[in-house]
Amino acid sequence: MIIEMIANNRTTNFLDYLWKAFLVILMLFEEVRFLLTGVIVLIVADQLTGVFKALYLHEFEWKKFYRLYVKMILYLTVLLATFIYEEYILELDHHFFTKGLATVIGFQELSSCFLNVTEITGKKYIIEFLNKIKDKLV
Repeated sequence: MIIEMIANNRTTNFLDYLWKAFLVILMLFEEVRFLLTGVIVLIVADQLTGVFKALYLHEFEWKKFYRLYVKMILYLTVLLATFIYEEYILELDHHFFTKGLATVIGFQELSSCFLNVTEITGKKYIIEFLNKIKDKLV
């Protein structure tokens, strides 16, 4: 659909050209869109729980808050670089490294969220959650 839109319409000015070039670049990463979205959501969730924890403990600092941008840019750059390496250099179809890296980043962000919630509430949700899973399996 995007290719047809670009092919059928003429670029009338420089901004249209830039917009269409941006859309073409985004099309290169269509296969990992879900992974990138998941990582962004987990980073934002970690940041929100971190802000709530800092406000709860009266330790909020803007300098720590701005690390969100650095973390997001770093994680997304590494994921995109891994995808480009697998897709265009190694020519792999399944993107095992990209999915594995996104999983590791996701688990780290999720564990950080749980740690922040644990520090705010005082309840150990991770241990309770793992005990429930263990009870279901046994």
